Amino acid sequence: EGVVMSEENEAKQEWMKAQDESYKKRQEAIAKAGIEFKLDADLNPLVLLVENESHLHGGPATESHYRITVVSDCFVPMSRVQRHQHAYKLLADELVDGVHALALHLYTAAEWQGRNETSPPSPDCHGGSKSER
Repeated sequence: EGVVMSEENEAKQEWMKAQDESYKKRQEAIAKAGIEFKLDADLNPLVLLVENESHLHGGPATESHYRITVVSDCFVPMSRVQRHQHAYKLLADELVDGVHALALHLYTAAEWQGRNETSPPSPDCHGGSKSER
């Protein structure tokens, strides 16, 4: 009987793990869609790339680190700082509700062409805090 209970517990744990993974994937899709919707609606971008890079960082969160590339002529009159301020203002709710970090690459069409239509890769993240190093 002990073997049967162990198998039942194991099956239950596997089921719970699958449910947890499914939930994480849904949360990731919801977070990414919200980011894309807000940026698309406000900036009318020529290019919009939203990449979840949470797997490159420590911790259990699945929708916490995003690399975002936006190419929009809305950025023409803005400085780099103003562009970032505008993006952070647009995504303020996401930053309060689960998104931990944004790697923002914000360009005008001319700047994007001058970069051969590429943005730099995100730096390596070693996890932890500075106090742990």
